[in-house]
Amino acid sequence: MKKVYKKIWESAKPHYKKGRPMDKDHIEWMMKEGMYVCKQEKLNDSLLLPLIILHDVGYSKTPKGDPL
Repeated sequence: MKKVYKKIWESAKPHYKKGRPMDKDHIEWMMKEGMYVCKQEKLNDSLLLPLIILHDVGYSKTPKGDPL
């Protein structure tokens, strides 16, 4: 993983720890899958990886339980 994505992940991780319990593992899984897809499809990862890392970060600011 590129250094910039590691930095984004390290910055986002504390927020995920405050959010839903499954989100941290979910994002780590998605990062691996996203890198695989980018490699297989010859896609530029500069948009996909930050989107994967940050797509659920807002749950750290929602009430506990299912906010929907």
